[in-house]
Amino acid sequence: GFFLGIAGNIVGSIPGVVAVMSGPNAPKGLFSQDGVDSDALLAALPAWSVILMSYSTFVPVAAVTLVFARFIDRRSWAEIGLVFRPTSQRDLLIGGLLGFTVVAQTLAYAGFGLVELDRTEHSVLAAIVSGLILFVGVGFWEELIFRGYLLPNAEALAGRIGGIVISSALFWAVHLMTPEARDPLTGLGLFLMGVLFSLCYYGTGSLWLGIAMHASYDFLLISLFQPHSQINVPTVYSMDVVAPPWLVGPPGKAGLLDMAWLGVMLLGVYVWLYRPARRAEKGTVSNPVSSPGEELVQ
Repeated sequence: GFFLGIAGNIVGSIPGVVAVMSGPNAPKGLFSQDGVDSDALLAALPAWSVILMSYSTFVPVAAVTLVFARFIDRRSWAEIGLVFRPTSQRDLLIGGLLGFTVVAQTLAYAGFGLVELDRTEHSVLAAIVSGLILFVGVGFWEELIFRGYLLPNAEALAGRIGGIVISSALFWAVHLMTPEARDPLTGLGLFLMGVLFSLCYYGTGSLWLGIAMHASYDFLLISLFQPHSQINVPTVYSMDVVAPPWLVGPPGKAGLLDMAWLGVMLLGVYVWLYRPARRAEKGTVSNPVSSPGEELVQ
Protein backbone atom coordinates (compact mmCIF):
# COMPACT_ATOMS: atom_id res chain seq x y z
CA GLY A 1 0.00 0.00 0.00
CA PHE A 2 2.87 2.36 0.86
CA PHE A 3 4.56 1.83 -2.51
CA LEU A 4 1.24 2.06 -4.35
CA GLY A 5 0.66 5.38 -2.61
CA ILE A 6 4.07 6.67 -3.70
CA ALA A 7 3.45 5.53 -7.26
CA GLY A 8 0.00 7.14 -7.28
CA ASN A 9 1.44 10.35 -5.87
CA ILE A 10 4.03 10.52 -8.64
CA VAL A 11 1.57 9.69 -11.42
CA GLY A 12 -1.08 12.05 -10.06
CA SER A 13 1.39 14.93 -9.82
CA ILE A 14 2.56 14.71 -13.45
CA PRO A 15 -0.32 16.70 -15.06
CA GLY A 16 0.02 19.48 -12.50
CA VAL A 17 3.80 19.70 -12.83
CA VAL A 18 3.48 19.86 -16.60
CA ALA A 19 0.84 22.59 -16.29
CA VAL A 20 3.03 24.59 -13.91
CA MET A 21 6.23 24.35 -15.91
CA SER A 22 4.59 25.03 -19.28
CA GLY A 23 2.49 27.95 -18.06
CA PRO A 24 3.38 31.61 -18.70
CA ASN A 25 4.04 32.23 -15.01
CA ALA A 26 6.17 29.18 -14.27
CA PRO A 27 8.06 29.79 -11.00
CA LYS A 28 11.83 30.07 -11.21
CA GLY A 29 14.34 28.18 -9.15
CA LEU A 30 12.42 24.92 -8.81
CA PHE A 31 15.25 22.97 -10.38
CA SER A 32 18.93 23.39 -9.56
CA GLN A 33 22.13 21.40 -9.27
CA ASP A 34 21.00 20.38 -5.80
CA GLY A 35 17.82 18.81 -7.19
CA VAL A 36 14.15 19.76 -7.09
CA ASP A 37 12.74 22.20 -4.55
CA SER A 38 9.81 19.92 -3.72
CA ASP A 39 8.25 22.34 -1.22
CA ALA A 40 8.14 25.18 -3.77
CA LEU A 41 6.91 22.85 -6.52
CA LEU A 42 4.06 21.53 -4.39
CA ALA A 43 3.06 25.05 -3.40
CA ALA A 44 2.95 26.04 -7.09
CA LEU A 45 0.62 23.23 -8.18
CA PRO A 46 -2.92 24.33 -9.09
CA ALA A 47 -5.81 23.24 -6.88
CA TRP A 48 -7.10 20.61 -9.33
CA SER A 49 -3.65 19.02 -9.40
CA VAL A 50 -3.43 18.92 -5.61
CA ILE A 51 -6.80 17.17 -5.47
CA LEU A 52 -5.83 14.72 -8.23
CA MET A 53 -2.52 13.95 -6.53
CA SER A 54 -4.21 13.43 -3.17
CA TYR A 55 -6.80 11.01 -4.53
CA SER A 56 -4.25 9.11 -6.62
CA THR A 57 -2.18 8.68 -3.45
CA PHE A 58 -4.80 7.74 -0.89
CA VAL A 59 -7.23 5.68 -2.96
CA PRO A 60 -4.77 2.81 -3.58
CA VAL A 61 -3.49 3.00 0.01
CA ALA A 62 -7.05 2.91 1.38
CA ALA A 63 -7.93 0.02 -0.94
CA VAL A 64 -4.96 -2.02 0.23
CA THR A 65 -5.81 -1.15 3.85
CA LEU A 66 -9.34 -2.49 3.40
CA VAL A 67 -8.06 -5.65 1.70
CA PHE A 68 -5.69 -6.34 4.59
CA ALA A 69 -8.33 -5.57 7.21
CA ARG A 70 -11.02 -7.71 5.60
CA PHE A 71 -9.09 -10.66 4.18
CA ILE A 72 -5.83 -10.84 6.14
CA ASP A 73 -6.99 -9.71 9.59
CA ARG A 74 -10.51 -11.02 8.82
CA ARG A 75 -12.18 -8.06 10.51
CA SER A 76 -15.82 -7.22 9.81
CA TRP A 77 -16.95 -3.82 8.52
CA ALA A 78 -18.25 -3.10 12.02
CA GLU A 79 -14.84 -3.86 13.53
CA ILE A 80 -13.19 -1.56 11.00
CA GLY A 81 -15.69 1.12 12.01
CA LEU A 82 -17.44 1.68 8.69
CA VAL A 83 -20.90 0.26 9.40
CA PHE A 84 -23.58 2.95 9.28
CA ARG A 85 -25.66 2.54 12.45
CA PRO A 86 -28.62 4.44 13.90
CA THR A 87 -26.17 6.57 15.89
CA SER A 88 -23.91 7.31 12.90
CA GLN A 89 -25.87 10.37 11.78
CA ARG A 90 -25.48 11.83 15.25
CA ASP A 91 -21.77 10.99 15.23
CA LEU A 92 -21.33 12.80 11.91
CA LEU A 93 -23.20 15.84 13.24
CA ILE A 94 -21.24 15.95 16.49
CA GLY A 95 -17.95 15.47 14.63
CA GLY A 96 -18.79 18.33 12.30
CA LEU A 97 -19.66 20.58 15.25
CA LEU A 98 -16.41 19.70 17.02
CA GLY A 99 -14.49 20.61 13.87
CA PHE A 100 -16.48 23.84 13.65
CA THR A 101 -14.96 25.01 16.95
CA VAL A 102 -11.92 26.11 14.93
CA VAL A 103 -14.12 28.89 13.52
CA ALA A 104 -14.95 30.13 17.03
CA GLN A 105 -11.28 29.85 17.97
CA THR A 106 -10.10 31.92 14.98
CA LEU A 107 -12.83 34.55 15.40
CA ALA A 108 -11.89 34.85 19.08
CA TYR A 109 -8.29 35.47 18.05
CA ALA A 110 -9.46 38.16 15.65
CA GLY A 111 -11.74 39.70 18.29
CA PHE A 112 -8.86 40.05 20.74
CA GLY A 113 -6.59 41.50 18.07
CA LEU A 114 -4.27 38.49 17.95
CA VAL A 115 -4.77 37.94 14.22
CA GLU A 116 -6.00 39.94 11.25
CA LEU A 117 -8.27 38.44 8.61
CA ASP A 118 -8.21 39.81 5.07
CA ARG A 119 -10.52 38.79 2.25
CA THR A 120 -8.72 37.06 -0.60
CA GLU A 121 -9.48 37.32 -4.30
CA HIS A 122 -10.77 33.73 -4.41
CA SER A 123 -14.48 33.13 -4.76
CA VAL A 124 -16.33 31.60 -1.84
CA LEU A 125 -17.81 28.93 -4.14
CA ALA A 126 -14.36 27.87 -5.39
CA ALA A 127 -13.06 27.63 -1.83
CA ILE A 128 -16.04 25.56 -0.68
CA VAL A 129 -16.10 23.16 -3.64
CA SER A 130 -12.37 22.48 -3.82
CA GLY A 131 -12.09 22.29 -0.03
CA LEU A 132 -14.94 19.81 0.34
CA ILE A 133 -13.62 17.56 -2.43
CA LEU A 134 -10.12 17.54 -0.97
CA PHE A 135 -10.68 17.44 2.78
CA VAL A 136 -13.62 15.04 2.94
CA GLY A 137 -11.36 12.58 1.15
CA VAL A 138 -8.40 13.33 3.42
CA GLY A 139 -10.53 12.94 6.55
CA PHE A 140 -11.92 9.60 5.39
CA TRP A 141 -8.61 8.12 4.23
CA GLU A 142 -6.54 9.19 7.21
CA GLU A 143 -9.10 7.98 9.74
CA LEU A 144 -9.46 4.66 7.93
CA ILE A 145 -5.71 4.07 7.81
CA PHE A 146 -4.64 5.39 11.21
CA ARG A 147 -7.68 4.69 13.40
CA GLY A 148 -9.56 2.01 11.49
CA TYR A 149 -6.53 -0.18 10.76
CA LEU A 150 -3.29 0.84 12.51
CA LEU A 151 -4.82 1.65 15.91
CA PRO A 152 -6.49 -1.75 16.55
CA ASN A 153 -3.40 -3.59 15.30
CA ALA A 154 -1.11 -1.47 17.45
CA GLU A 155 -3.41 -2.12 20.43
CA ALA A 156 -3.10 -5.86 19.83
CA LEU A 157 0.67 -5.50 20.10
CA ALA A 158 1.05 -2.91 22.86
CA GLY A 159 -2.30 -2.54 24.65
CA ARG A 160 -4.82 0.30 24.51
CA ILE A 161 -2.52 3.12 25.64
CA GLY A 162 0.43 1.80 23.64
CA GLY A 163 -1.75 1.51 20.55
CA ILE A 164 -2.89 5.11 20.88
CA VAL A 165 0.71 6.29 21.31
CA ILE A 166 2.02 4.27 18.35
CA SER A 167 -0.75 5.21 15.92
CA SER A 168 -0.58 8.90 16.96
CA ALA A 169 3.20 8.94 16.50
CA LEU A 170 2.75 7.47 13.02
CA PHE A 171 0.06 10.08 12.31
CA TRP A 172 2.58 12.80 13.18
CA ALA A 173 5.38 11.09 11.23
CA VAL A 174 3.41 10.94 7.98
CA HIS A 175 2.96 14.73 8.16
CA LEU A 176 6.71 15.33 8.35
CA MET A 177 6.72 15.86 4.59
CA THR A 178 5.39 19.35 5.37
CA PRO A 179 7.84 21.84 6.97
CA GLU A 180 5.33 22.89 9.64
CA ALA A 181 5.19 19.39 11.15
CA ARG A 182 8.92 19.57 11.86
CA ASP A 183 8.33 22.36 14.36
CA PRO A 184 8.39 20.78 17.87
CA LEU A 185 5.19 22.39 19.17
CA THR A 186 3.33 21.73 15.92
CA GLY A 187 4.57 18.13 15.95
CA LEU A 188 3.23 17.72 19.48
CA GLY A 189 -0.07 19.17 18.30
CA LEU A 190 -0.30 16.63 15.48
CA PHE A 191 0.47 13.81 17.91
CA LEU A 192 -2.27 15.02 20.27
CA MET A 193 -4.70 15.32 17.35
CA GLY A 194 -4.01 11.64 16.72
CA VAL A 195 -4.83 10.94 20.36
CA LEU A 196 -8.04 12.97 20.04
CA PHE A 197 -9.21 11.04 16.98
CA SER A 198 -8.31 7.77 18.73
CA LEU A 199 -10.53 8.69 21.67
CA CYS A 200 -13.34 9.46 19.22
CA TYR A 201 -12.90 6.02 17.65
CA TYR A 202 -12.96 4.18 20.97
CA GLY A 203 -15.74 6.33 22.36
CA THR A 204 -18.15 5.59 19.53
CA GLY A 205 -16.90 2.24 18.25
CA SER A 206 -16.81 3.62 14.71
CA LEU A 207 -14.91 6.04 12.48
CA TRP A 208 -17.74 8.40 11.56
CA LEU A 209 -17.32 10.99 14.33
CA GLY A 210 -13.57 11.16 13.74
CA ILE A 211 -14.01 11.40 9.96
CA ALA A 212 -16.49 14.27 10.30
CA MET A 213 -14.34 16.12 12.83
CA HIS A 214 -11.15 15.60 10.84
CA ALA A 215 -12.68 16.67 7.53
CA SER A 216 -14.55 19.69 8.92
CA TYR A 217 -11.51 20.89 10.90
CA ASP A 218 -9.19 20.76 7.88
CA PHE A 219 -11.82 22.23 5.56
CA LEU A 220 -12.74 25.16 7.79
CA LEU A 221 -9.19 25.92 8.89
CA ILE A 222 -7.53 25.85 5.48
CA SER A 223 -10.33 26.71 3.03
CA LEU A 224 -11.76 29.47 5.22
CA PHE A 225 -8.91 31.04 7.18
CA GLN A 226 -5.41 29.74 6.62
CA PRO A 227 -3.77 29.33 3.22
CA HIS A 228 -1.48 26.31 3.57
CA SER A 229 2.16 26.65 2.55
CA GLN A 230 2.01 23.45 0.50
CA ILE A 231 -1.67 23.04 -0.39
CA ASN A 232 -2.55 25.54 -3.08
CA VAL A 233 -6.34 25.56 -2.77
CA PRO A 234 -8.59 28.65 -2.75
CA THR A 235 -9.20 30.25 0.65
CA VAL A 236 -11.81 32.81 1.65
CA TYR A 237 -9.55 34.75 4.05
CA SER A 238 -5.85 35.09 4.64
CA MET A 239 -4.77 35.26 8.27
CA ASP A 240 -1.90 37.43 9.49
CA VAL A 241 -0.74 36.70 13.03
CA VAL A 242 -0.22 39.88 15.05
CA ALA A 243 0.46 38.12 18.35
CA PRO A 244 3.87 36.58 19.12
CA PRO A 245 4.27 33.32 17.17
CA TRP A 246 4.81 31.37 20.40
CA LEU A 247 1.33 32.46 21.52
CA VAL A 248 -0.61 32.04 18.27
CA GLY A 249 1.10 29.97 15.62
CA PRO A 250 1.40 31.34 12.09
CA PRO A 251 -0.59 29.45 9.43
CA GLY A 252 0.26 25.77 9.59
CA LYS A 253 1.98 25.97 12.99
CA ALA A 254 0.78 25.80 16.58
CA GLY A 255 1.18 28.30 19.42
CA LEU A 256 0.43 27.97 23.11
CA LEU A 257 -3.17 29.15 22.69
CA ASP A 258 -3.68 26.59 19.92
CA MET A 259 -2.37 23.88 22.25
CA ALA A 260 -4.70 25.10 24.99
CA TRP A 261 -7.67 24.75 22.62
CA LEU A 262 -6.52 21.25 21.75
CA GLY A 263 -6.19 20.41 25.43
CA VAL A 264 -9.78 21.50 26.08
CA MET A 265 -10.97 19.37 23.15
CA LEU A 266 -9.05 16.36 24.45
CA LEU A 267 -10.42 16.74 27.95
CA GLY A 268 -13.98 17.19 26.70
CA VAL A 269 -13.90 14.14 24.42
CA TYR A 270 -12.23 12.04 27.12
CA VAL A 271 -14.75 12.95 29.85
CA TRP A 272 -17.88 13.08 27.71
CA LEU A 273 -17.24 10.25 25.26
CA TYR A 274 -14.29 7.98 25.95
CA ARG A 275 -14.49 7.46 29.71
CA PRO A 276 -18.18 6.46 29.79
CA ALA A 277 -17.62 4.07 26.87
CA ARG A 278 -14.59 2.58 28.61
CA ARG A 279 -16.58 2.04 31.79
CA ALA A 280 -19.34 0.42 29.77
CA GLU A 281 -16.79 -1.98 28.29
CA LYS A 282 -15.77 -3.03 31.76
CA GLY A 283 -19.38 -3.41 32.85
CA THR A 284 -19.11 -0.81 35.63
CA VAL A 285 -21.90 1.42 34.40
CA SER A 286 -25.43 0.44 35.33
CA ASN A 287 -26.89 2.29 32.33
CA PRO A 288 -24.26 2.06 29.58
CA VAL A 289 -26.42 3.85 27.00
CA SER A 290 -26.19 7.19 28.76
CA SER A 291 -23.91 9.08 26.42
CA PRO A 292 -23.29 9.12 22.66
CA GLY A 293 -21.66 6.02 21.31
CA GLU A 294 -21.73 3.92 24.48
CA GLU A 295 -24.12 1.36 23.08
CA LEU A 296 -21.62 0.59 20.33
CA VAL A 297 -19.04 -0.93 22.66
CA GLN A 298 -21.35 -3.46 24.28
